[in-house]
Amino acid sequence: MTNFIQNESPDNEYEDGAIPMEGIIINDEQESPRCLCHHHQFAIKTKQSNCHHFNNQYKDNFKERFYKEQNLLKESQINYQKLLEHYNHDKNKWENEENQYRQIIETLQIKREELKAEAIQYQLALGSITNLRWDDANMNNSVNLNKDIGKLQSLLLEFTQLKGKAYSIKELGMNNLFEHFGSQSDSKHKPTCRAALQRFVIETILEQLDRYLLVGKNLQDNDLIERDLLQKFGGLGMSLENFMKMRKGTGNSINLISIKLRQEIFAILGNHGFANKDNQFVVNLKSSLLREMEKYRKIESPDKSVEQEARAVEIILEVVRILYFRVRAQEPIISLRWFDNGEPLNRNMMEWASDGDDHDKVVDICAFPVIGINLDHPEIWQIYTKAKVQICKINDEPRKKSSRFLGIFSMAYWYSQKKY
Repeated sequence: MTNFIQNESPDNEYEDGAIPMEGIIINDEQESPRCLCHHHQFAIKTKQSNCHHFNNQYKDNFKERFYKEQNLLKESQINYQKLLEHYNHDKNKWENEENQYRQIIETLQIKREELKAEAIQYQLALGSITNLRWDDANMNNSVNLNKDIGKLQSLLLEFTQLKGKAYSIKELGMNNLFEHFGSQSDSKHKPTCRAALQRFVIETILEQLDRYLLVGKNLQDNDLIERDLLQKFGGLGMSLENFMKMRKGTGNSINLISIKLRQEIFAILGNHGFANKDNQFVVNLKSSLLREMEKYRKIESPDKSVEQEARAVEIILEVVRILYFRVRAQEPIISLRWFDNGEPLNRNMMEWASDGDDHDKVVDICAFPVIGINLDHPEIWQIYTKAKVQICKINDEPRKKSSRFLGIFSMAYWYSQKKY
């Protein structure tokens, strides 16, 4: 009986290239060495054939997948290129639109600045009328005005100097001045003498200014410019007042213009009034003031006499400009008030040298007036500068004040009461 059964040809292969091992039947019991060797060779050849088959199949699959992936990559590159071109196209379009919008914005910004500048000009033009407060840099600002009032007080102290061998007090004249102010002080008390002289200087200057503005005789036209300006302003003010009464309308612009006009006129006078020191009014007033001062004080030193003569011109100009013109450049107009002998002390409106026990003291002489707004209404007043006063004990029968200075500030009062 046959021990080995195989196909007709061991070299034949099936259609798929694999040789099935189950086609070999061996009888293990009668297997010979020759048959066993042939069997192993056939098995090896079968495995090699199968490996070759699987290798070819793998290569074919790989190539197919490779070409497929390669086609997908090319397609992706083409799509990417199209997207990139589309993006660049849109980007250029957006950049162009952005540039156009930027140009429009720049044009609008330029136009806005032009309109803003134009609006500012209108506001300045309107604001200069409606704004009745002076800006911080202006000399008529309340702070700057208060500083200049302090400088004027220092000038008055220097001009009414009594200390030292260069000065001596004329007792008779000083006593007469004390009597005029209702004071019973002794001429040996120099602080009170200086206070009397300071008030005398201020009142004399303002009295002479009133006369100049009301009359102005024996002066050249060039020396009457300040008077003419105020007279024309007064006439214009009355015309505006009549216009407001007769021509009714809406708004308050005319009244504001009247106030602003008054402020500007007095501000100009406060800055430039009597600027030429050879002005005949100033020259005449200087001579008159120095002549009057000689009744109360004697200057022993020629150098001091020359010095005081030059200082007299400065005092005249500062008193006129500050206490007459610049106080009327404010809105509301600033008031000046003197305190007479025997009036009660008031720390809110006065300053004085105190020894700590003032309960039985009153005003002796007011050297410098209190300056402020609404001085008759303590609940709303605004004090710029307190009055400088010398004090004394209460006297049951104070001296009667002379009437020599009645009527002082008459022209000033007339101007200050006008709404314009």
